[in-house]
This record gives sequence, structure tokens and C-alpha cells, in this order.
Amino acid sequence: MNAMEKVEAFDEHDLESKFIALSLAFKTDRATLNKRLELHKRQRDMAEKNVENEFQSMRDHLCALNLKATSSDVRDLISKIQNHLDIAQQATSRVSGRSETYGAVQQEERVSRAFEVLVLHVDHLKRLFDKEHKELEDTRRMLTDTRVFRKEIASDAVSEDQKKYSKTFGLPVGSIKSVGFS
Repeated sequence: MNAMEKVEAFDEHDLESKFIALSLAFKTDRATLNKRLELHKRQRDMAEKNVENEFQSMRDHLCALNLKATSSDVRDLISKIQNHLDIAQQATSRVSGRSETYGAVQQEERVSRAFEVLVLHVDHLKRLFDKEHKELEDTRRMLTDTRVFRKEIASDAVSEDQKKYSKTFGLPVGSIKSVGFS
């Protein structure tokens, strides 16, 4: 079962609870994001600086060793070690960059799952709104139809009453307004 199927398996109450939790988490994350970003940037910079210092220390030791070496074979070996050290430093920089990219993709995946819950909740609210809007329109239509029907009945009954009273008092039809009792 993939993440989307798990999200779709929520019932209405679970979806509402997840939405509320995610909403609170996003608000909290947004409030602390700058502090966390600064903290993790400092930690990354410090780790990269420590690695750079270690590489420099190894280079310094190799230079000192190279000065004390008397054999050309030892100097060639030290030169090869320095080349490997340069390659290791470049690889470390690439690993650092790839780690940041991987962390960003992991975060995107977490946000994507949370976003699926938010979208499902919004879709649920839209369906609920559409259902209630349709019910409202049906009720309005029913009330309108009922009122028109009552007006037709009432106007026919009033017309008969008006005719009867008009004949009794010798007044023109329509000049007497009748009062209906329900």
C-alpha cells in the first residue's frame, strides 16, 4: 500500500484529525524555521571546516615528512598520498553536496505526504460543500414551488370570497381584500 492509498483510507474523523495535526505542525515549523535553519547551517559549516582542517593537517604532516625523506621512492609515495588526499577532499565536498540534496528530497517526500492529506481534506470539504449546496438549492426550489402552489390556491379561494362579498355588497370584484385564516 503506497502513501496515497494509506491517506485515502482515512475516514472523515481521521482525516480531520490529521489535517488539524498537520496544520499545527506547519504553523510550529514556520515559527521555528529560521532558528533551525541557522543552527543547521552553523553545524554544517563547522563540520566542513573541521574536515578541511583535518585535510590541511594531513598535508602539513606530509610536507614535513617529504622534507625529511631522503629516498626518491619515499618522496614519490608521499606525492601519491598528497594526490589521493586531494581526491579525497574533492570527494568529501561532493558527498556533502549530495547529502544536502538527499536531505532536501527526503523533506520533499515528507511534505508531499502531508500535502496529500491537506488536498484530501480540502476535496472532502468541497464535496461536503457541494452536497450541502445542492440540498439548499433543492430546499429552496421546494419552498418556492410550495409557495407558488399555495398562492395559486389562495388566490383562487380569495377570488371566490371576493366575488361572493362583492355581489353581497354590490361592489366591483377585486375591491374587497379578504383576510385568510390558516
